Amino acid sequence: MKKYLIFLFAVLSFVACEPRIDLDESQWENNAEITDMFVYRLQVDQVELKDATDGVKKVTVSTNYEVDSEAATVTITIPADVDRSALSCYIYHTGESITPLEDSPKPGVLMDWSANTYKYRVNTAGKEFKDWTINIVE
Repeated sequence: MKKYLIFLFAVLSFVACEPRIDLDESQWENNAEITDMFVYRLQVDQVELKDATDGVKKVTVSTNYEVDSEAATVTITIPADVDRSALSCYIYHTGESITPLEDSPKPGVLMDWSANTYKYRVNTAGKEFKDWTINIVE
């Protein structure tokens, strides 16, 4: 009898835990803007712990950027002496998600940034999107 009561209690517990609030995606509306961006490289340094340990830190290599919302472009400056073979980026946006287009580097992943133009799609919660072009200048 005790086993049946424990089983009944477990079943009632799971049934009572259904979601009570639906996610309201309308708060994002149809915004698909890129608001900020920076490009970085990883650098291995000695970290002072109990023993000397190698650590990795992000070093920003982009010196400035300009966002043009009407033209859906971002122009970002990377100095000519920076090795672009293993860089990554953060792209801040107001959409629900961002997708690289035409073999553009994935945000947050070390990739080759030697080309000068990249394309990204910012998707909205309302299933709309806006395509952006990122231009790299020196």
